[in-house]
Amino acid sequence: MRVNVIIPVFNRLEHTRRVLEALRRQTLVNALTIVVINDGSTDGTAEYLKSQGDVVEIRGDGNLWWGEPSRKG
Repeated sequence: MRVNVIIPVFNRLEHTRRVLEALRRQTLVNALTIVVINDGSTDGTAEYLKSQGDVVEIRGDGNLWWGEPSRKG
C-alpha cells in the first residue's frame, strides 16, 4: 500500500518541519510519498525542502491559494 500525502504550504517553515517530522514517525514511513506544494514561500522553505531527500516539491508563484495546490499535488 502507498499513501500519498499532499501538503500545500506558504511560509510558516516551522509548521512544515513539524508536519514532516510527524510523518516520518509513522509506521508506514516507507510507503509514503510526500508532496509539498510550495506556493512561493519566502522564509527559507524552498531551501529546506531541497535538503529533504524524501520530499517531492512542486513550486508555485504565490498565486495558487488553496485549491490549485491540492489539484497539482
